[in-house]
Amino acid sequence: MVLERLIDHPDALARLRVQVEISRSGDAWLGRLRSADLDGRGISRDVMDGSCSALAQALSWVVALSVEEALSDSAAVRTAPPQGSSAPGVDEWGAAPSPDEVDERDEGTLSPVDPPRGEFRGEPLLKAAAQSGFAPRLALGLGGGVAFEWKEVGTLSPRVERSVLVFDRQRTSPSLDVEVEFEASMLNASLCPLELADEPWSLRPCLDVQAGRLTASSSGRALARSEARHALWLASGVSLQAGVAPWRGPVRLSAALGGLLPLSRHEFYFSPDIEVFDAPVAGWSGAGGLGVVF
Repeated sequence: MVLERLIDHPDALARLRVQVEISRSGDAWLGRLRSADLDGRGISRDVMDGSCSALAQALSWVVALSVEEALSDSAAVRTAPPQGSSAPGVDEWGAAPSPDEVDERDEGTLSPVDPPRGEFRGEPLLKAAAQSGFAPRLALGLGGGVAFEWKEVGTLSPRVERSVLVFDRQRTSPSLDVEVEFEASMLNASLCPLELADEPWSLRPCLDVQAGRLTASSSGRALARSEARHALWLASGVSLQAGVAPWRGPVRLSAALGGLLPLSRHEFYFSPDIEVFDAPVAGWSGAGGLGVVF
């Protein structure tokens, strides 16, 4: 809720350390809030409401206003009245508690926030892909994998993704009396060192490596004999990977589009000198994924 109120400053919440305690008080809910920014300035508020959701909304407003106050550096700091003052300070959130009240409630004081630390995440994946280059026509594949990400504040948030894809069999007929069936299994690895968008969105440039095994099986009257040929597939390339957490939870949807350069180009010939397929110098790939972040 705080992030939704800070549309213009999505990273500003990292400047605060916020402590919230919610408890039942008779027929109502009591929320006690304390926060401090990097400069040590803070606020302390008690808010009461009969609805827990309304109380959470009010507390989120207090935090959002304190963030904007810290950013502008022009509004007065909301603190307890100076020593010797007999009347508590009053603002739109009601009376601020006195220093004695704060001491009775809490053990110690709230220190300024520490620099934000990185967070390690794992993400199992289900993937669907379309790719050209290793077969005569565009091939469709399904598979799964896992991704690991070191989430930092800023653009440097490296992500490593590995997946295995099995592509559908496709049949082609280079002549009326020849039929060839292609199969492929691929191991993919991607390194994405930068993140160029803020949550819940993500946008990453990636370096990709692909290795696999291709099989072409032939049959038909025009062939001297039916046989199967195998080839190693190696390719590298670049891609752009986009993702979103549509429900602001652990479920993530992703899509990627990129180009590939074969490192081992292959040719499939069958006796007597029937050319079936010659790999091109470049190909492209697209993929969609569904993941759950832990």
